[in-house]
Amino acid sequence: MYGLQARKLQVGSRVAHVSLLGFRHPRGWKGHAMRVAVTGGSGFIGSHVVDYLCAAGHDVVVVDVRPPHRADVRFERADVLDTEALTRSLRGCDAVFHLAGVANVNDATADPVRAIELNVTGTARVWEAARACGVKRAVLASTVWVYGAAPGEGEVDESTAFDLARAAHVYTSSKLGAELVVQSCHELYGQEFTILRYGIPFGPRMRDELVIARFVKAALAGEPITVHGDGSQWRNYVYVEDMAEAHVRALDPAGANEVFNLEGAEAVTVRRIVELIAELVPRKVDVTYLDARAGDYAGRSVSGERARRLLGWEPTVSFAEGLGRYMDSYLDRRIEAPAIARVWQRRARVAPLAAALAVPALAFHGALDASVVPRSLAVLAAAVTAYALYKWAPRPTSAMGGATAAIASCWLLSQATGGLIFAVAVLFGAGVGVVLAGAPPPEGAPIPPVAAIALAAMVLGIFGHMNLSLWAAGLLVVVTARPSLHVGLRSVFRVRQPNIAFAWVMVTLTLLLIPVVGATSATATWFGTPPVAHGSRQGSNVALTFDTPSADASVAIARALSARGVRGTFFITGNGIRTSSSAATKAILDRHQLVGKNMYDRDPIIMLNPGAGQLANSQRVFRDELGVCPAFFRPSHRYHTPVVTRSAQRRGIVMVGWDVSVGDALEKDPATVARLALSHAQAGSIIRIDVGTDGSGSAAASVVDALPAILHGLRERGLGTVALDQLLHRRAYETRC
Repeated sequence: MYGLQARKLQVGSRVAHVSLLGFRHPRGWKGHAMRVAVTGGSGFIGSHVVDYLCAAGHDVVVVDVRPPHRADVRFERADVLDTEALTRSLRGCDAVFHLAGVANVNDATADPVRAIELNVTGTARVWEAARACGVKRAVLASTVWVYGAAPGEGEVDESTAFDLARAAHVYTSSKLGAELVVQSCHELYGQEFTILRYGIPFGPRMRDELVIARFVKAALAGEPITVHGDGSQWRNYVYVEDMAEAHVRALDPAGANEVFNLEGAEAVTVRRIVELIAELVPRKVDVTYLDARAGDYAGRSVSGERARRLLGWEPTVSFAEGLGRYMDSYLDRRIEAPAIARVWQRRARVAPLAAALAVPALAFHGALDASVVPRSLAVLAAAVTAYALYKWAPRPTSAMGGATAAIASCWLLSQATGGLIFAVAVLFGAGVGVVLAGAPPPEGAPIPPVAAIALAAMVLGIFGHMNLSLWAAGLLVVVTARPSLHVGLRSVFRVRQPNIAFAWVMVTLTLLLIPVVGATSATATWFGTPPVAHGSRQGSNVALTFDTPSADASVAIARALSARGVRGTFFITGNGIRTSSSAATKAILDRHQLVGKNMYDRDPIIMLNPGAGQLANSQRVFRDELGVCPAFFRPSHRYHTPVVTRSAQRRGIVMVGWDVSVGDALEKDPATVARLALSHAQAGSIIRIDVGTDGSGSAAASVVDALPAILHGLRERGLGTVALDQLLHRRAYETRC
């Protein structure tokens, strides 16, 4: 370890240095537990103030837009520009520390209007909320930067006058403005206050953009340290835990209506910072000097006598010791994270994977009729696959191959139907398993939060209707594999047989599933115009359609429909009407029922054959045998390939699918047929009833017996029954084949 490692004690869920044990109350302080709010309590300084307030026995409320760093304090999410939210957050508090605002001088320079809003207007709103809630003491976090507006060159203290023309920086002006607001509220309303003018704080949890943090990070990474100016600029840095202790002391009655400088004990130049870091880092540290920043605080000698006299506070941690502690904490994060990951994986290795693989549930937006059980089974299948590959896949394995399969699967899952959902879900699981095996995060930390997000996604996906799979799973894969995806990319081109094999297996399976899903999906317009699944939802009609390989079995159904004055649509296979079925088909037409084309080969794989002339063959049969050219065509199993789509469009034919389906009626009793036909029927629905693969009379009889219940159920919902030409507002037959 680098630097001076201090003894530690546990505070809440975090670690604080042992200086808490030596907390010194001012002589005669009659301290008692209070409810104290801290705006900005999730930030660098605020989080340490929260730790010290808790250690002193106070009930702490963190008021911030981000959750606090510890779980044993109350959290109120509120913006400092939202007076109503602030008032709600401060209700019942005895004191409030106002630390929220723009603390980065570069941010203030880049957006001065926002800096003024947050630092000045935000202060006014906090003080107004405190007044409305009867808060006894309000403490403002200011800065020694305000002394940039002090005339002269000597030491300054809390009574030093300011020349506003010398403020020079909008950050300085905003802090001076905030102090004026506080003083004015005291004069007008008698509000008790304390102003703490911070020196330059440093220590654990400080923001990455702060100068010491940037220098340490660059030095440890072997990068040059960039210094603005010649390095002679100096600051009285104050260790953040010393500063946090001063906040607790400021609650003493002696701190009422006072201003205190919380300044470090020693002046440290930028060059000295670089030298100390170089002593602690076991490699040569390079330094690059750039032009000084405009309006930068030049540094003043600031007296801390008032804080020492009234609060009994003075800094105790030297800069060198504090720097060592910060470097220890910085390295601790890098060392401890893998240990956390190992514990997570050892105790609950299956849990994060199962949760992560819950993401496919998001894709099942209406894809499965029976929602919870099939969706859960698909997620389980994906999770098992992922765990198997994560545990047993040969190393090294290509993270890029797995990521490609996982992300492509998310896209396909949003469009897959039927059993393909399970196939694509398994491919997704395989992809994620390979990603986790080939690119585990070096620090391990991303896995638990990603798993938690995915678990929430599972709940939403299984029990809700969220179609965000591409984004959710894409985020999962990228965040999980981010630290080493580039390693996986390079490994694809290395001569390693397991790596190459797994990469190509992932890619090949993905490429095979893309046309299959595209051909069966009712939403995959990228693969060709899909069949029309339903008519307008604004009307009050549905269409009853019947699939049969032979017209013979449909005559009884047509007769039953005609007797009730109802028109249906019968999709009959082209080759079936070449023989005895011609007369039956004519009988259907004579009863004013609509006839459409069905595939004479009901094998769905035939539709993937680019050379299959199914539509042309079917048209020719209808023309030769019946002299009609049906305008509606139902591809087998809703399969649509680019070839079939182009053929249908060239002939002016509408491909028709369905949104409500009854499987082979031969295997179902009439009550089941009726229930399935009505299950999801709504305005515009195309209800498909399969009369059976062999067109038997038994299947037709089941449908005929179910028709009264179906028609009655539709009427109860205010729905009428029409043929497809009326529902879709298209001609029933074309003029030519």
